[in-house]
Amino acid sequence: MINKNKLFISGLAKSIFLLPALLFFTTLNAQERDLEYYLSQVPFAMPSVTVPEFQDHSVNITSYGAVGDGKTLNTEAFAKAIKTCN
Repeated sequence: MINKNKLFISGLAKSIFLLPALLFFTTLNAQERDLEYYLSQVPFAMPSVTVPEFQDHSVNITSYGAVGDGKTLNTEAFAKAIKTCN
């Protein structure tokens, strides 16, 4: 006589093993494609994407009045610092 519980557990064990394996191999396949592949598959004309360039510039937010106490609202200091970066 076939024990249905053993068959169920056996099938469940196979599913638990196969699902992560399927997800792993699906992810590998997706990572092999580059941006050009996906751009060629869209059903409309897609303009090329340009990578933005940023200046190599940093500011110290405390120079613009920010206080690092975790209580003070530093909105104006951030606004001043951002304005100098533009």
